This record gives sequence, structure tokens and C-alpha cells, in this order.
Amino acid sequence: MAAETRIKLANIITRLPEEAVDSLYETACKMFENHPDDEKPCCPFCGGKAIVRNGHKCGKQEYLCKDCRKTFVSTTNTLMANSHQPREIWEAVIDDTLSGDVMVELIHSARCAGITARYVLFDSWFSAPKTMIALKNQEHPDTIAMVKKSRTKYLYNGEKLNVKEIYSRNKKRRGCSRYLLSVSITVEKEGESIPAKFVYVRNKSKRKDWLVIVSTDTELSGEEIIRVYGKRWDIEVFFKACKSCLNLVKEYRGISYDAMNAHVAIVFSRYMMLSVARRENTDDKTICELCFCLLDEMEDIMFSRSMHIIIDALMDTVMEYFHITEARLDEFTVSFIQRLPKYMQEALERKEVAA
Repeated sequence: MAAETRIKLANIITRLPEEAVDSLYETACKMFENHPDDEKPCCPFCGGKAIVRNGHKCGKQEYLCKDCRKTFVSTTNTLMANSHQPREIWEAVIDDTLSGDVMVELIHSARCAGITARYVLFDSWFSAPKTMIALKNQEHPDTIAMVKKSRTKYLYNGEKLNVKEIYSRNKKRRGCSRYLLSVSITVEKEGESIPAKFVYVRNKSKRKDWLVIVSTDTELSGEEIIRVYGKRWDIEVFFKACKSCLNLVKEYRGISYDAMNAHVAIVFSRYMMLSVARRENTDDKTICELCFCLLDEMEDIMFSRSMHIIIDALMDTVMEYFHITEARLDEFTVSFIQRLPKYMQEALERKEVAA
């Protein structure tokens, strides 16, 4: 039962806005702090320091403020005010959330439900070495994530360096390149390691600043890593619309897990209905039968046919500009076709046999 409760609480935390998570974290730090016996907290109502102990409430030490005569506990006026979960549960939830263990469990549940994906995309909150290694070894999808400019060390050319040190030791690409630098590194944690690739990109918000993206799929090019990670922006737009326009945060204020799930489902349903309506009003491809009629008018050109068109145009241009004989043109054509990839040569041969 404790494991289920931890997952429920973690799900609630992940749906909170950033300011609420910060408040929750500060509250947890205060609640888990071991105060000496003679040290008492300030009153959360009036800020008074004339505090005396007043027994226990729901397993927590209760205090009485002599100034405003109100009673309170360590979580009063916080997001955990009405929680009846013991301290051990909250400690485990916060530890799992910060370390990424709950995220790995949720991905495992999604894969068990038949949802597959080649890459897991997330921001710098979860891009810790422990999380990336756990995902690669347990669930097997590759990770593409933003990396914090922290003191975390990665193995690069036999040295353990952080992202800033790696950046300073390499020559950057100049011009209009989509990225500044791409290097291969090794992610290590607790005796385990996996190969990865760092891609440094320009920060469009700050001209002299840069951002770094990590990919555990080392076969991807720098441009492809940037393209795939860019798909996260749709998620950011989705949550921004839900919070700003569809009352995801302000409409429901309770702490019931089932009620919160229902509220989130209602908000997401609103977004889906509005998205469908918007597409029907702005996308010409949703004009049903008219779309198919237009597509039928477009003749499908086979690959082999298109190759023949290109080669014929090339041969005509060569004859016009260089005035070569038919024999020399045939030799040029044979030499040109032999230099093409094998699949193109086979397509041209099939076309000639069919003709």
C-alpha cells in the first residue's frame, strides 16, 4: 500500500506548477529538519515567537502561539497541511521524485501498457546520470535531454569534466551552423556507465550564452538530436495553454487524488476538442472528399521513372553544351550509372526491362 501511495503523491507533485513545487520543497525541508528540544518554529499566522507545545495532532507536534492564540503544526498553511501520510512516506516520495525513480516507474508502466517509443525527452530536471543509466539499462529507450550547467562530472578523453570544462577545451564551429560543438562522452554513476553525446547549441535568448543537449544514442547527428529534442516544445505549448487558458491550476483546489485525476482529464478533453475544431477550421486537408479528389488528380511518378527523367535531361544538356557524339554520350551514360548507388542502378535496370 505504501508503494501505491508514493506513486499517487508523486503524480500529484509532477502536476503542480513550479512555484508550488518550490513551496512544497521548502515545507518538506522545514518539516524534516530536526529541531533541538528548546527550539520552536515561528507562528505561521502572525509570525510570533512566543510558542509553546500543545500536544500532538495526527502524529505531528502541535504548537500554540501565545500572541494570536492559534494552534498549528509544522505543515500548517502549506501544500501538505491536510495530508495524513506519515513523514516516512513524504521523505520517500520527495527522494524518488528528485532522483527520477518515479519517472522510471511511470515509463515502465507505459511500456507494459503497450506504449512504445525510441526516445524519452525531458528537461534538465531529470537529466541526472542516474536517471539516464536506469532508463537505458532497465527500459532500453534512449534519452535526449537538456543538461544543467552544474558540477556533475562526465568522462571525456580520460578525464572527468563538467559541461563547462568540456566546452572550454574544444574548438567551436563557426558560421551559421545549427550547433556550436558536438562531442562524445561517457555518463558514469555508481560503477555503471553508458556512452552518450553532448551537443552545444546557441541560446537564442542570450547571445553569448549556450545550452547543452545530451543523447544516449551516439549514432544520431547533431542536427538530428536538435530536431528530435525540439518536439518537446509542443508539450510546453500544451501545458501553457492548459494552465493559462483552460484553468488547469486554478479551477480545482482540493487534494483528493481521484478528483484531481478527473479534473486533469476534463481539462485535457477541452484541449483536444478545441484542437480538433481549430484544425477543421484552418486545415484544408480536412475538407473530406474534396481532399481526396485533389489527391487523385496528382499523378504518382515512380522512383525509376523520375530517375530516367533526370538522366535524360542530363544527357540532353551534355550534348547541347559539349557537342559530343552519340558513342561518347553512351560511354558517359554507362560511366555515370555505374557511379550511382546500387539501389538506383537496380531501379533503372527494372525500368529498362519493363520497357
